[in-house]
Amino acid sequence: MKLRNQIAAFVLAIAALAACSEADEKITFGIDSNSISVEAVGGTKTVKISASENWVASASVPWITVSPANGNGSKECSLIIDSALTSQVRSGVVRITKTENSAEYQEIRVEQKGFEYAITLDNPEIEIANYDAIDKRYIDVKIKTNVDFDIQVPDDVTSWVKTGQYEVELDRGIRPREVSVRFNWGINSMPMERLAEISFHPTKESNVTDDMLARNDLLTIRQAAAEEIERGTRAGDSVALLGIARSLEVWAQNWESSGEKMDNWEDVVLWEEGMDGYVDSLKGRVKYARFFMFSTKEGIPFEV
Repeated sequence: MKLRNQIAAFVLAIAALAACSEADEKITFGIDSNSISVEAVGGTKTVKISASENWVASASVPWITVSPANGNGSKECSLIIDSALTSQVRSGVVRITKTENSAEYQEIRVEQKGFEYAITLDNPEIEIANYDAIDKRYIDVKIKTNVDFDIQVPDDVTSWVKTGQYEVELDRGIRPREVSVRFNWGINSMPMERLAEISFHPTKESNVTDDMLARNDLLTIRQAAAEEIERGTRAGDSVALLGIARSLEVWAQNWESSGEKMDNWEDVVLWEEGMDGYVDSLKGRVKYARFFMFSTKEGIPFEV
C-alpha cells in the first residue's frame, strides 16, 4: 500500500512539472514600441515582437513596408518608411495580429515629418585662382532644393561671373532634388582679391510662404589677386609678358616653365647699350616681344 502511494505521488509531481513547463513556454503577446517617429527622408526602424504563436503584420498606408510580414514566435520586424513627398506631417498604423485569434492584435503608430522648403548649397564658399585656361574657367555648384529658384548676381560682378543654364525638375513633390549650376568666371588682372556674393531666392511662382521668399541663400566666390605689375621696372615687364602669354593662350612659348631669366626668352628683345640711342633707365627692359600661335577667344589682354 505504501509503495502504491509513493508511485501516485511521483506521477502527480511529474504532471505538475509538465504543467509548469508549459506555462513557462507561454509568452505574452506584445511589442516593444507602439509609437515611432521618422524624419522626412524616411528610413528603417526595428520592432521586437513577442509571441509564442503565428502572427501576421500589415500597414494601413502604402509608404510603410513590413519585413517579414508574418512569422511564428518572437522575432524582429523591419518597418521600411519611404521618403516624404509633402511639407505636412503624415501618419500610418502597422497592425500585428495573431493568426489564430484576429481579435487580438498590437498596433504601432508611425508618424513622419514633412520636408521643409529649402535651397541648400553643397559648398557655399569657393576659392578660385586669378587665372586659368578659358575652357577650365568654370565652377559647377551643386544645390539640393525642393523649390524653383532664381539666381541674382550683383551688377558689379556680372563682368566676371556668368550663370549658365539650369533646370529644376520638381517631379516628386517637395522631396529635395540635386541641381547643378555652372558659373563661368573671368581672369583677375588686378593685384587685389575680388569677391562675389551670389544669392538664391525661391521664385514667386513657387507657392511658398513670405518668410521663405525673404530667404537669401548665398554663394561666396573669392578670386585670388594677380601678381602686381611694377610699372617701369624690369620685374614688371616680365610679369606683364607672362600675363599676356597666358591670356592669349600662347602654346609656342615656354617662358614660364623654362626657368630662364628674361634675357634668354625667345621672341623677346631687351634694350641694350648702343641700341637706338637708349637711355640708361631702359637698359634690360623689354624693347619688343612677339606673340604667335595663340588661340584666344577674348579681347586684348589687360597687361598689354
